Amino acid sequence: MILVNLRVDQVRIVFAPGTASTPESPRLDVVWEQATTVDSNDPPQRISETRPGCQGHCGIDGLYRGTKAQRGKLRELLTDTVQPGDLVVLTDEQIAQFQAAVTSA
Repeated sequence: MILVNLRVDQVRIVFAPGTASTPESPRLDVVWEQATTVDSNDPPQRISETRPGCQGHCGIDGLYRGTKAQRGKLRELLTDTVQPGDLVVLTDEQIAQFQAAVTSA
């Protein structure tokens, strides 16, 4: 598993330039997405996930805006924000530890 640390301030300045026929794309944004799970009620209800490490994650808003060429450019520019040390490759042991912590919660 590979984790990438993207800096919010760097993500939020990324946009795809416009052309003669298309305006520039909106800037990307970073948003928090609350994780949910289904409870055991009948009928099941969606509730907030509260186990350690499972509360949610950040997502990047705006990657699907603009033309096909602009969407490709957004992804290219986003990869340019990654700095040395931002990539972390988790070992199988680290993944197992995380999974064990989540399962025991």
